[in-house]
Amino acid sequence: PLLTKFMQQGVANSLTRSTRQCPIGLSAHDPCHRRCGVRAKKSRAATLRHPILARYIDAIHRRCSGSRHLVSLALKVRNQANAVIRARMADGIRANANGEQLLIDVVAPQARSFIDVGANVGAWTQAFSKKCARPAWGCLFEPSPNAHATLLHAVEDICRDDTLSLEVLCQALGDAPGEIPFYAEPNAGETSSFVFGHSARSATRIMVPVGTLDTELAKRSIEKVDMVKIDAEGFDCKVLRGATEAMSRQALGVIQFEYNGPWALAGDTLYAAIGLASRSGYETFLLKNDGLFRFDWKRYGEFFGYSNFIAVSPPWLATLMPIVVGDI
Repeated sequence: PLLTKFMQQGVANSLTRSTRQCPIGLSAHDPCHRRCGVRAKKSRAATLRHPILARYIDAIHRRCSGSRHLVSLALKVRNQANAVIRARMADGIRANANGEQLLIDVVAPQARSFIDVGANVGAWTQAFSKKCARPAWGCLFEPSPNAHATLLHAVEDICRDDTLSLEVLCQALGDAPGEIPFYAEPNAGETSSFVFGHSARSATRIMVPVGTLDTELAKRSIEKVDMVKIDAEGFDCKVLRGATEAMSRQALGVIQFEYNGPWALAGDTLYAAIGLASRSGYETFLLKNDGLFRFDWKRYGEFFGYSNFIAVSPPWLATLMPIVVGDI
């Protein structure tokens, strides 16, 4: 029981330090911001009521930090705790088991336009196209040359009638136009990435063109897109930053983006992505097998594990509310 109190007080002290300000610029009226403020007040009150206990716990922490064995034990406990959190946030990578197919079943029948960023060989596009309303239009971005070649053949099978139009581009999307290194795996490997150290050792370094979603929409004079799927292996947050103008107009109805370990290597955070969406009026949910869950970043923090998040614009909230389960 004493150890439990020490741990609880340590968490309270941590919350006190981390919630003094809202670094991603959320509105003071945002629910996440309000929860942060309440926790900060409670934890500060607890610290003020027990200043002696707080100093005693701090002394224990400092004494423990002097032991290599205790620090090693703390690291092992932390790693296992992080593994539990990562397991909580995802139900695997298969679309029929992790909620992706559920989302398609709800969104696609109401959608006539979609964008697939990181289309690979077209599995998601094929699933979405089967369910989407007609006539429909889609734009697919895939920077890997061998994956792009396979994707072109897949699109021929998908577009069997003139009610579906698909545009396929061998390029990437990011936060700024240009040309950057890309690590392309053989056989259309799914972990080909811009993030050095994430792709397989067999990956080949090539230079690929990069645009932004805002620019690509402007080129085509597209005012809105019902669904955007982003699977960019660590580059996802940069793709979101390249769509800030469209998001500010809430021109993107539903945005699915993948969050995983390469985000840390890319220097991006889930906190930043949620803040970016929130500032444009989007509500972000965690996608799991049984539906959408509201995600409290202040509770879970960055866990850098495979998971899918869904940013929903206000016009689409009513459509998705039937699969909103509650808090994770």
